[in-house]
This record gives sequence, C-alpha cells and structure tokens, in this order.
Amino acid sequence: MRTLIERLLDKKINFILVGKESSHPTLYAEIDLLTCVDGAVASWQKRTWNGQFHELYYYRYASSLPLRASEDALRVNWCEITVRHEETGKVLFKSAFITNFAISDQNVDKITRSGRARWKNENESHTTLKTQGHNLEHNFGHGDHYLSMILLSLNLLAFLTHTFMQMSDSLYKLIRQDLGARKTFFADVRTLTRYLDFDSWADLMHFLMHFMATRLELDLPPPA
Repeated sequence: MRTLIERLLDKKINFILVGKESSHPTLYAEIDLLTCVDGAVASWQKRTWNGQFHELYYYRYASSLPLRASEDALRVNWCEITVRHEETGKVLFKSAFITNFAISDQNVDKITRSGRARWKNENESHTTLKTQGHNLEHNFGHGDHYLSMILLSLNLLAFLTHTFMQMSDSLYKLIRQDLGARKTFFADVRTLTRYLDFDSWADLMHFLMHFMATRLELDLPPPA
C-alpha cells in the first residue's frame, strides 16, 4: 500500500507533515546516529519578543533521511523546533516536521511556521466540529452509499456559515459572546425552531437574533 507521502508526490504536491518519533522509529534512529557526527544535524536559533517575554527558538534539521528500514525507503528532510521561555527555560512548544522542501538556516523558520499553521488549522477546526455542537464524528457510518458524505458536507457548510457570521455579523457575535459555549447557542436555536415556523431563512435569522438579544438584555448594535 502506498503511503500518503507517496501519493502526494505522485500528484506533484509538496508537503510539510508532522513527524512524530512514535510513527517513524527508523527516521529518529538515523537522527540519533547523525547527532554523533559533527555538523550532520544542522542547528539554528533566534530570540523573539511575544509582547510579554522573550522566547528562544531552537531549530535542528537534517536532509535525506529514510522513513523506514528498507533499501527502497522514501527519503525526506526533517526539522525540529523547540520554543523556550528565556527566563525560566520552560518548553513552550516542541514539534518536528518532515518535508520534501530543502531546508537551510534561511528557511527553517518558515517551514516550521507553515507546519505549525497547518497543524493548528486542522486541529482547531476538527476539534470545533467534533466537540462544539457540530457533532462531526457522529455523521460517519450512516447510510449504505452517500448519506454520511451528505451529512459531512452539510456539517462543513454549517461551520462555514457560523464562521462567516462570527466575522461579519455584530449581533451574532454579541449573542455568542454572552452565551459563552457554542453548544448553548445551538441548544437555544433547536428549542425555538422546534415550536416556531418561519417562512424563510432570513426571517428565522432575524427573529432569532433579535429575540435572543432582547431576552438576554443586550444592547443592540446600531443598524449597518
């Protein structure tokens, strides 16, 4: 079976993926060996101010490492980032990535930032969809053909709608901030729509927003 990386390369897609030690023992065994060779594992560091205190960024990277123990093993480039509090030495963040991009002192920071951004986007969006009222994981396994995919698509459309409203609708943001948990908002919407009918989506949203704002005794924002 071809790996995800091999499939990406078949499609001529570049990649920056999290490289966990538990998932790639051969890779990290090679890194341990190279660490004993002077200069085989390159390093670079920088110091930044985050608005409250200084952080120290330590980078290590190496090239053309095997992903598994075989002669035909795919070779990747590897980099690691460790972020520490300058005064206390506490580790604030640590992760490693594998990529097909060539790594150097000039771009290792950019590669790790790209890897962290991808992980952050994936982790936070999936976590929100699974735990904040969208119930994403419960949509899998339904139906014999396409029902699970339809439910997933509707879930993503709902997430997109709520994200857009959070960015653009001042009244929606006001209500969400007052209610706190996203689940609370969804529970209130379900209760209202269980007993009330609306002629259109626009009527529903207009009623929901103003009814909730009135009952929560919120100061309505001026009309746009």
